[in-house]
Amino acid sequence: MSEVTSTPWPQGPPPPSLRACEGSGMAWRLLKSDFWRLWLLALVMNAIVFGTGLVGQCFGVVPLIGGCISATVGLAMALFLQPALEAGLFYAIRQKIDGADAKVENLFAAFRWRYWESVVGQLPAIAVGMAVGLVLVVMVLVVVFVVWGMTNGNPEELLNRSDAATLWVLIGGCALALLAVVVAAWICQLFLVFILLAIWDLPGKYWEPIATSLSLVKAHFWSVFGLGIRFLLMVLAAFVLAAIFGGAVAGIGALAETDWHGTPTTFIICAVIGALLLYVVLGLLMCGVLVWYHAALIYLYRSWRGQPLVQSVRFPWEVDEPAAAAPPGEPPPSPGDVGPPQGA
Repeated sequence: MSEVTSTPWPQGPPPPSLRACEGSGMAWRLLKSDFWRLWLLALVMNAIVFGTGLVGQCFGVVPLIGGCISATVGLAMALFLQPALEAGLFYAIRQKIDGADAKVENLFAAFRWRYWESVVGQLPAIAVGMAVGLVLVVMVLVVVFVVWGMTNGNPEELLNRSDAATLWVLIGGCALALLAVVVAAWICQLFLVFILLAIWDLPGKYWEPIATSLSLVKAHFWSVFGLGIRFLLMVLAAFVLAAIFGGAVAGIGALAETDWHGTPTTFIICAVIGALLLYVVLGLLMCGVLVWYHAALIYLYRSWRGQPLVQSVRFPWEVDEPAAAAPPGEPPPSPGDVGPPQGA
């Protein structure tokens, strides 16, 4: 392995094409170098997203319009909140790669500097998600209408029909078709992984980050695909581990009810605690995986675009106020005193 991948912050020009395994390894070393601060970034982001989603779900109890309100809040969160937070996570990790501290306030940088770019950049991902949801609704409606027609409005007769196997074949076909749609949607999402990272290099641009992400993934598809599979397996492993913890607590409740002469209330309490523990453990594990994944994308993005893997910590447009013009006879202000360029 080259020297450029042997340290968390490699120096010098990047290799011609960094491989996904190398980018993942560098991201892991970065994560280990300041684990708790980086982990805290993802925890804050997930807490904000989860809290907002929970507020939206609370509106579901409103009669008649509760479902519409919850769906509207969810869509608004996915479009106007989550993209800026994820772009801010990219920015905060970039700052850490370039030698700065991992600060929580950097998580909100996109709200100030790249808000509408992040919103527009999220539109393709939302469109893919809505397409999958539409396909799911259509398939469910097809199965429901077929069952209703075959049983004359009495689904209980389904198992007593001689041609019930035909319906089960239809249901199985729809399930396979849905699986194929989900896989296709996941592959489409792979082409969009660099959008919220590219907006930091393209101030004031809206469609160029999308084109940049498409071109990079097209040129390095199998590397991105392998990286996606790697982290998808990590997510599944985190879910299994969290399910083990949650299931253990629920199992204790079942034993308390049956073998230890407990009450049904004991089982219910343990089941609720087990479910909460599952979500808590899964969320904590996912924070580390999330930072690892985003750091790997940053290394790959910079390498594939021919950029140095380590860059200057401070961008020119981060200066809040432009310096005043120098009076006649005075030297002009230094470049470090110049404010953000137009369009930044």
